[in-house]
Amino acid sequence: WGRYFWGQFEWGATGEWEFVTPTSIEMSAAINPDGVPTFTALADAQLSNTQSKFGDTSLKLDGSSDRIQSTDITLGTESYTWETFAYFNSFASTQCIWDAGENVGASQNPVVFITPTNIQISYAGGTYINVAHGMSTGQWHHIAIVRNGTGTGNLKAYIDGVNVGTGNLGSLGSGATNHVLGGNFAGTFTMNGFLDESRLTKSVVYTGNFTPPTSEFSVSSDDIWLLHYDGANASTDIFNSALNQYTITGTGNTDVTGIAMTATEGDVDPSP
Repeated sequence: WGRYFWGQFEWGATGEWEFVTPTSIEMSAAINPDGVPTFTALADAQLSNTQSKFGDTSLKLDGSSDRIQSTDITLGTESYTWETFAYFNSFASTQCIWDAGENVGASQNPVVFITPTNIQISYAGGTYINVAHGMSTGQWHHIAIVRNGTGTGNLKAYIDGVNVGTGNLGSLGSGATNHVLGGNFAGTFTMNGFLDESRLTKSVVYTGNFTPPTSEFSVSSDDIWLLHYDGANASTDIFNSALNQYTITGTGNTDVTGIAMTATEGDVDPSP
């Protein structure tokens, strides 16, 4: 990304064409207020074309320390929605699918476990929600965790669009912390299966039962991360599509309105 110039030519007093009225447009990566995190694949976590919900690949996790970990994120007091599609090979043991800050001392940041029978949302000092999940192995399920404000019943868990549990989530840890998908911060309770279309966004996407998404998410300005897990089979590159948010600034006589940049990196969709 960089700066581009254009303008017009006029016949000047010197008897030569002169470039006048220069205009520029500058394009740069937008920065999420909390910082746009990047992800690293740990152990043998990798993209795989064995299973996918959307696209050709998903994140493969073999249950043996596989997970992906972000750079620092601060959730603070904001509402948010975390969601993913998950495909489990087995429910023989407890698996962690999202750790939002278990490592921050006595933090109340949630950690989402799938036990052989239940979805359990815990924190360093207790449990918010612990209810039957009703999921089956060998098929894709949509899982969403929504925090809506700070009042009673502000934490809800949804499986395949159905609210299965409600809890009370207090003050989150104020410090920045890594988030982990497919396992916890310690690299234990790792998932045996696949993840696809994982998103953390700073908005309340669901307030009641809903129909699970039927296509890939489009990036929004509220997204902290959006992981499509698209790429070559066996790749360990995990790209956060929230990095595909850009601003355009015009100077001079530029008229720039309604620019939407939601395509892949390097592509621009100048939709009005």
